[in-house]
Amino acid sequence: MGGYTFDRNILEDGRVVESIGGPPYHMYRAYKTVGGEYSVVSPVGEDFDIWRDYNRDYTRFLEVFYGCETLRFTNEYTASGRRQRVSGGGYQLSIVNTIDFLERLFPEHVVVSPVYNEVPLKLVQSLSTLFKLSIDIQGFIREVGDNGTIIHRGLPDELYSISYYLFKLSSEESEYIDLDKVDAEYIVLTNGREGATLILGDSGFYIPAYPLSGVDETGSGDIFTYLFLHGLMKYSDPVEASCYASAYTSYILEGGGTDPQERFKLVKEGVKQVR
Repeated sequence: MGGYTFDRNILEDGRVVESIGGPPYHMYRAYKTVGGEYSVVSPVGEDFDIWRDYNRDYTRFLEVFYGCETLRFTNEYTASGRRQRVSGGGYQLSIVNTIDFLERLFPEHVVVSPVYNEVPLKLVQSLSTLFKLSIDIQGFIREVGDNGTIIHRGLPDELYSISYYLFKLSSEESEYIDLDKVDAEYIVLTNGREGATLILGDSGFYIPAYPLSGVDETGSGDIFTYLFLHGLMKYSDPVEASCYASAYTSYILEGGGTDPQERFKLVKEGVKQVR
């Protein structure tokens, strides 16, 4: 659950890549590679013409907001990190319509992953009473500064009162989160090319990233999230699932290359307990 976007990605080497983006799109990339189960809940503007292709697809609920433009992100990558700008949007999923759709579909698991203010807090609170819930907090801590630049704020207090299956955040977002207040079975902190940290209660594990260069890494966190949850179903072990997610994320971002099982093996060899 989160917003489709139109993305313009400016890579370190100056190349510009324009595509559909947002968590629903990037998780779909993972689904197409490894399988599993996948459905979508997303608000979009009236300019998102692709929504017409989904009219007969019962696994997708796209709430169209006429008079609004779909969220647009510019992601500029440099050696020191990523700068983001956003425009469009200004809409939020309807609580009643969203829950009605989900109660008819009745998924085993709901992943909430907004990009910018398109999922209301009250909807997340309602979902937590109905489904097993995982969250990527990126869209809940973003604000817009000058010229549409994304800046960050602290996580809303309401989200600390919910129990999660998976709580996902990035290293750059971690300074805005009090992890001691988070109630989750699994916490995953991703750090791009530096790998990820899996937190299990009082224990923590460093999960290395498979080396990448010269690829568009937009959506890597969303891909990792889907693969981690799929890996848990596959292996029933969170460390194995994290290694699986790391290996297959690199494979998807590269669009092929070294066999993902070979990557999986190499990633597992680099795991370290860190706490």
